[in-house]
Amino acid sequence: DWSAEELGDKLTAAGLKLENIHYFGIKTEPVVVGRILTISPHPAADRLVVCTVDIGTAAPLQVVTGASNIAVGINVPTALPGAKLATLKEPVREITFRGVKSQGVLCAEDELGISDDHSGVMVLPPDLEPGADVTSLLKLGDAVLDIEIYPNRADCLSIIGLAREVA
Repeated sequence: DWSAEELGDKLTAAGLKLENIHYFGIKTEPVVVGRILTISPHPAADRLVVCTVDIGTAAPLQVVTGASNIAVGINVPTALPGAKLATLKEPVREITFRGVKSQGVLCAEDELGISDDHSGVMVLPPDLEPGADVTSLLKLGDAVLDIEIYPNRADCLSIIGLAREVA
């Protein structure tokens, strides 16, 4: 039940040295699995399209996007209003793009903090249910501890040895 920082402090107190903590992605809520139901051209912009997205609720969302790799039926991470993304200073909110309301953001990998890739939306596996929490599915926010092992702690040179030390 410890945070990564607490675990690092405890391992340091046990004679190891915490070098760094690396986080995989950012913990973003609410970001859910969205299935694209329809795609239509934006009436006032050449490079934008309007998508209807099923997020597991009674009413689908309308999202405006400029992503080129979208298709009907694919699952994509969909940031709902209030979500904090890695590439935005402010939380996601409903906005209007040239007269068309957008109720969320279809996310690329860089927006979730997974990689620097912004070539298109991240496509999720087809067997996921719309509305499922993307943060828990992708284990976003998980930490990897980079630990220096000293010669006197050879018992911790394997993951089993580290697990025993944590236990």
